[in-house]
Amino acid sequence: MAEARDFIWLCPFIGAILVAIGLFTPAAYETYGIISTFIWMTGFTLVTGGPSDPETGFFAEPMGGTVIPGYIIPGIIATIFLTICTIILFVSSLTHRKKEIPKSWIALGILLIAGAIYFIAGVEIGFATYWYNEGATEHISFWTDWDFNPGFAVIAPFIGGGLTLLGAIVGKAIGRPESIAKPKAVPQVEKPVPVAKTPAPTPTPPTEEAKVVRFCSECGTKIEQADATFCSVCGHKF
Repeated sequence: MAEARDFIWLCPFIGAILVAIGLFTPAAYETYGIISTFIWMTGFTLVTGGPSDPETGFFAEPMGGTVIPGYIIPGIIATIFLTICTIILFVSSLTHRKKEIPKSWIALGILLIAGAIYFIAGVEIGFATYWYNEGATEHISFWTDWDFNPGFAVIAPFIGGGLTLLGAIVGKAIGRPESIAKPKAVPQVEKPVPVAKTPAPTPTPPTEEAKVVRFCSECGTKIEQADATFCSVCGHKF
């Protein structure tokens, strides 16, 4: 699965290349006998098989030679729109190789398909509107009444958009595991607990010699004065 994820970017990349190639190819063509008419999105027209083969110019009325804006305007808008989407998709596919699938691929795939649909519908509406303004009493279809068939320029956006959507959907379905390197466990070394130093004992000042308490041997009276020679009560001599 990991190998498949690394090549998902090729889907939008190939799709962008196909759309880019399609912009240089005819968007519509019609064959009538030996005469073939090829029309690009921009309105550039190539006619082969005619008396002055080949003939080039812009899509116009067969009789008066007036350029039909109902085809030219939608065609130029679709060309610019598809060109911008193709460039963005091409760059995005290259910058997201082996990376997470961007959400823009889904939007770009839808826009490519929408651009092709806009061209088909825009040309049809613009062509019919032009002939209505010229006095036509019924709807004249570019794709049906004039027997034009969609060329590769119209088909390529559908293929490119489909490949882009396929790459986005498959890429999201497969997913990409987060490659976050877990830090290696570092053994915890216990720091020695500092031993509190016992303060040195404070030297105590020398105390005075204990006083000797004397009592009279005759009457038992306590002698307060240390140098007394006679008892202050009975007069006994020490």
